[in-house]
Amino acid sequence: MLECGEIFPAFMDLLIHEKWPVRLAAMVVFETIAEENRKLAGQTIPFLWDYFSQAEDTVKGDILYLLGNAGDKGVIPKIETLLNGPYPVEVIEAAKEALEALK
Repeated sequence: MLECGEIFPAFMDLLIHEKWPVRLAAMVVFETIAEENRKLAGQTIPFLWDYFSQAEDTVKGDILYLLGNAGDKGVIPKIETLLNGPYPVEVIEAAKEALEALK
């Protein structure tokens, strides 16, 4: 993906996969992409944000982690809207951590 300059569509599905080991492996790859090419990592933001509302809480936390690592400060207002929402403590904490990573 780094060489091609694009995020493969199938990779997006791995980032939100229901099985934790699959998601974890994709998240490790994402971290590498984000370190080497923030703009490329940013291509995932619309997909991840759109999926957030329908995700299970454990996946929501991982999505927030990814959004924080993507490094696009433009997502800060969206994440801030979650802080007072009807979410479990774990999701609120993940939102706070994502904001810290972005600031």
